[in-house]
Amino acid sequence: MLTLLKGGFNSDLHDRIFGEIKKRTDLGRPTLLIVPEQQTVTAESTAAELLPPSAALCFEATNFTRFANSVFRTLGGIAGEYCTRDRKRLIMWRALSELSPFLTLTHGGEITAGMIDRASSAVAELESHGISPEELAEAASSDSIKSNASLGAKVDDLVKIATLYKSLLREKYQDTEDDLTEAVDKLRAHPEYLHDTEIFIDGFSSFTEPQYRIIALLVELRPVTGTLTLPRAERDAYEFTEIADTELRLIGIADRAGAPKKSLWADERYGARPALLYEAERLMFKSDGCVSDDCLGGEIRIIEASTPYDEASFVAADIRRRVAAGASFSDFAVVARSIDG
Repeated sequence: MLTLLKGGFNSDLHDRIFGEIKKRTDLGRPTLLIVPEQQTVTAESTAAELLPPSAALCFEATNFTRFANSVFRTLGGIAGEYCTRDRKRLIMWRALSELSPFLTLTHGGEITAGMIDRASSAVAELESHGISPEELAEAASSDSIKSNASLGAKVDDLVKIATLYKSLLREKYQDTEDDLTEAVDKLRAHPEYLHDTEIFIDGFSSFTEPQYRIIALLVELRPVTGTLTLPRAERDAYEFTEIADTELRLIGIADRAGAPKKSLWADERYGARPALLYEAERLMFKSDGCVSDDCLGGEIRIIEASTPYDEASFVAADIRRRVAAGASFSDFAVVARSIDG
């Protein structure tokens, strides 16, 4: 069975999830919460605060990678040394070096760091979509690709690179990208592994193809509840397109599995934070939204900048101006999507 619980940023979406988890753990029933890798520690901390100590006997907060590893440790399977990012780059350099005379990407020349990055990114994208080198080679033989010489050459390059790279990687290392596919096979052969377990999936806006395969099997075997940050009033807004597509994909998975499905809406919690933040959220993605310095009464300003450098320069200058007027540097916090940028 698949249950989709939907709600906006102002809803009690995540409280509802932990409420359901608490009901099960209070009865001692096996419960699994799967979250994105970067949220695993946060989910464990939240569970420790909201659930009784006895919940540790039947509850686990995990991510897809750790879940696959648990399957292997219990049912047997993959064992070996995992490859670090730097080692993967070295393996890609070796693959490109050996293939260089045959690739349009390199033209037989020196392998640069940029070439390694582009090739690594392309192979990683193939893996995230669950496309094997063999499947790509089959697609490359289609008339639509053959008719486009430039595209055909690029796809042919990628087939060669992906095939040799995966072969070299598997000579010594276990690839984490293959774990989910292997875990699906193990679970299909041992469905008793998830006996009486209810699965909750929280914190995702989309999934990779290997993750979708895991979810499809879980929906076949056990009750699965997933959350989607999708507000009822603006679910058709552009900024929620990816999440809406994910919803349709999950519904399709349930249909193909012949599993019952239902959708529920979480309750909105207006008043849980200042009304000013609701207005800022409403304007944030609107092309005709306020972007002037005195927007929202001056308490919140939305500034447009042409480059990330201009953004950083403005923030630095604004902080310096306020410090010169008597503020302390410790009064400020800078939040960025990527500190590297």
